[in-house]
Amino acid sequence: MDEDVLRRLIHNQRESLPMKRVSGGEATRKRIAELVNSEGFDLSEMMRTGVRLMIDQALEAEVEKALGHQRYERSGEPAKGYRNGLRTSRIKTAEGVVDFAVPQVTGTPEPFVSRVRQALPERTEELGRLAIEMYARGLSMWTLRRLSPTNKAAVR
Repeated sequence: MDEDVLRRLIHNQRESLPMKRVSGGEATRKRIAELVNSEGFDLSEMMRTGVRLMIDQALEAEVEKALGHQRYERSGEPAKGYRNGLRTSRIKTAEGVVDFAVPQVTGTPEPFVSRVRQALPERTEELGRLAIEMYARGLSMWTLRRLSPTNKAAVR
């Protein structure tokens, strides 16, 4: 096959298959709708997903304010900086681990540091209190691991 023909085919294929870009908040809202419509309603999963939505929205609002524009918005003014992908992060809560995406920003006069991300602890205070309370009641780490819902061996 001729190289020009191959290039045109690839170019036409790219044009005919546009990718829809979905923000983290939109994907999380879709997940909440799925949870509400599912048969086995999982309150814990709903709470983790709700926390993720709040974190996603706070991070996105912070980036929009720093850059002066929304995602994919263009204006005649010079850009204050650019979004440069996402970095995953997590917070451990009493309901379980909440994974979320932190927008990365480049091209700003000063290095961008997310105040929202800095304010989020690695684990919540409630999770720490629960661990201390269980330890005080005599539960060992071995027992806790055995009771963990992620421990497949405990469900025999």
